[in-house]
Amino acid sequence: MKIRTKLPLFIAIMMCLYLLGLLAMMAILTATSFQQTENMIALEDLNRALNAVDRETENLRSIALDYAKWDDTWAFSQGTYPQYTETNFLPETCGNLKLGFVAIFSADGTCLFSGHASAAGLFEADGEVLPSLQETPGLMRVASAGERFLSGDSGVILCQSSPITRNDGKGKAAGFLVVGRFFDDYFLRKLSVQTGVNIEFFAAGSAEVPGAGDFGPAGQFLEVSNSGTAMHAFQAFNVKGAGPAFYIRTSTDRAITRKGTEISISISIVSLCFTIVLAALSWFAFSRWLNQPLALMESILKQIDLDDSTSIAGKPFSGLEKRSDEIGRVSSALSAMHSRLGYAYAQIRKSNETLELQVAARTASLSAANHNLELYRRILENASEGFLVADLDGTITEVNDAQCTMAGFSRDELIGHNPRLMKSDRHDSAFYAAMWAAINTQGNWSGEVWNRRRSGEVYPKWLSITTIFDESNKPEKYVGVSTDISIIKQGEENLHQLAFYDPLTGLPNRTLFANRLEHTIVCAKRDAEIIGLLFLDLDHFKNINDTMGHAAGDDLLIKASARIKAMVREMDTVSRIGGDEFTIILDKLKCGADSGRIAEKIIDSLAEKFEIHGTDVYIGASIGIALFPKDGGDSETLLKRADMAMYYAKESGRGRWSPA
Repeated sequence: MKIRTKLPLFIAIMMCLYLLGLLAMMAILTATSFQQTENMIALEDLNRALNAVDRETENLRSIALDYAKWDDTWAFSQGTYPQYTETNFLPETCGNLKLGFVAIFSADGTCLFSGHASAAGLFEADGEVLPSLQETPGLMRVASAGERFLSGDSGVILCQSSPITRNDGKGKAAGFLVVGRFFDDYFLRKLSVQTGVNIEFFAAGSAEVPGAGDFGPAGQFLEVSNSGTAMHAFQAFNVKGAGPAFYIRTSTDRAITRKGTEISISISIVSLCFTIVLAALSWFAFSRWLNQPLALMESILKQIDLDDSTSIAGKPFSGLEKRSDEIGRVSSALSAMHSRLGYAYAQIRKSNETLELQVAARTASLSAANHNLELYRRILENASEGFLVADLDGTITEVNDAQCTMAGFSRDELIGHNPRLMKSDRHDSAFYAAMWAAINTQGNWSGEVWNRRRSGEVYPKWLSITTIFDESNKPEKYVGVSTDISIIKQGEENLHQLAFYDPLTGLPNRTLFANRLEHTIVCAKRDAEIIGLLFLDLDHFKNINDTMGHAAGDDLLIKASARIKAMVREMDTVSRIGGDEFTIILDKLKCGADSGRIAEKIIDSLAEKFEIHGTDVYIGASIGIALFPKDGGDSETLLKRADMAMYYAKESGRGRWSPA
């Protein structure tokens, strides 16, 4: 077989083998990658479902804590407020809170009240939904041990509990309050809507649940659905004291595998077609580029006139001349040509070697220099920092695009002018004198400078100026490199606002309040002055949140803070330290009685009507007052005394103030 046939055939075979290996490797890698990706997505969907259950648990815990730490709940547990359940567990209240049931136990475990949700709201348990609560210790166990799940005749229940105490938290617990929601289809649909994940519930022993040995240490298991179109993720839950476990399952569509398989098949078909076409083109190219030129070269070489074949001794192509293929014939012709031209080439080579070395060295040097210049030019043009070159007189000779963008001037508007064109007048002559003194003595300067854009906007930037010296070490140019730091400055201002001010009302937060109180006390000690600290808590604010929603509560807080601030002097500090609690620092009081008069003004102002979302709302305020130095000589003592006085005002009937 001729070499002109062997070579194209060998290349075609190697291309086919390469294609088969590439397709096999792609199939293995994609299958593994798709499986890992689908498992990760399925676990993420399962974690979203678990996080939704945790959020529901936290919501129940907040409701239980809110109702349990209430004087009215305490009074009901003591038998002094029998109408408590009728007035507080109304249909609209329970609908807003989305409660499934409520149970109240005395300290000895007696069920004082139990109710569940229905179309009419909460009512006394009739023995169908929560059977025999008085005889079944399940809910009492949740209340005393703080369990999360309960399993009974009504199914699995998600519940939370809290001991019943007074508002101030003093005294022993009078019992327990348990709230919960049923782990039913409605609850699962709600979780599915919240998370965007299809969530299902299975009881222990269900045929849909894998065996206990399949679950990992975290109680999780992944499997492909019977149809192969979805990935199922299971999570096992053990209910304490209630026997077997229950499970939730999320379903994740296997779109990646389907699409990946389709893509792999498409790539395989395209690659096969490409290989066939490439092999045909290779065969045609070898015939066109190799066979025909060889035949032509053979014909031309045989026509060369060999006048002096003995001028060069030896036959360097004698080994190849014995071959019977095209290479052998070409070698015979080249051997004859070598005999004629070898000597001439040797002479020419000797005379050109020195010149070629010199030209090569010079070319390499020029190429390296040109490459460096081109590299420096591209760096200057594409740098994100602004570059400006000026002569010793301060005239701009070169700028890059970043400098033009930063300053808002075009290249033609800057070149030929002095950088004073961008001066903002925020720096005095002493600043520039110090800057040029550093440049002239040290050769460089860097610092923050405020410049003015072409639009008139003033902005900060970090500027570095360096002196460029010539070969005799004399100053030749000045190069300025600048970076716009407006975003950094804005970020610093935002961080300061978040650290010291309440984002809802704009009032100082607890941190800034503590700093100002400390400073005010130091000044009062120095000048022997009286200061007053008012601790204010809004009355009935919780009812607004429960009945009208948190958006209405936030609107009420904003309007209440504005009224409080309007009742004090500009020099006084009003702070929101959390929830519906505010503090007011009254500086430089003439006498302690002034604080009481200001407190009464604030209480009267807050007792007036508020219009919230088109509804007239009435609230009140209870205020505790502590005076410096009468009630304490430091901020911690004053705050504590004012807080205690506020609670005394609430216990005395609300809507009033009380001294420490």
